[in-house]
Amino acid sequence: MTRGDVRGRRYSSDKTRRTSSEFFATEGRLYQFSATGNLAEDDATKEFFSSIMFGRKAASIEVKDGEGLPFSNPTCAETLTGKQVDTKARLIMKPEPTYTDEARDQQIVGTVVLKVVFACNGGVENIRTVSGLPHGLTEQAIAAARKLKYIPAVKDGKYASMWMQLEYNFNLY
Repeated sequence: MTRGDVRGRRYSSDKTRRTSSEFFATEGRLYQFSATGNLAEDDATKEFFSSIMFGRKAASIEVKDGEGLPFSNPTCAETLTGKQVDTKARLIMKPEPTYTDEARDQQIVGTVVLKVVFACNGGVENIRTVSGLPHGLTEQAIAAARKLKYIPAVKDGKYASMWMQLEYNFNLY
């Protein structure tokens, strides 16, 4: 299959996982586009894959990365563990926290460990500190966690909320 002048291939997993992916290789880059939750034959999946285009239209706009908004899906009834879901949540972007001036002056190093819920609607919720650091570093890790981007976990073909543990390392170089 091709998109413009870029050649690609489509792969589908079994019907219980309901995941399809398309891969495209250009000079120096490999692109992967995945749809989870529908079968490859479903109209929504076909429409998604057919919308992928390479190149820039004259009237197009550039999409900048930002904090974003959660998906419009309703909230999930329960929060599951990694062993209870069919597909675990997958991180797309994990912003790094910043050092506070006070922590840098005090030469604080270590790891902040957080337990969070990767919600089915795309938001990060229920952030709990398992192990923190002083002088604002725990707060910086929490702020970074709120900006995470991910694909939610899937259970029985639907997005599900899932507990995850995050670690943020603070080192001075």
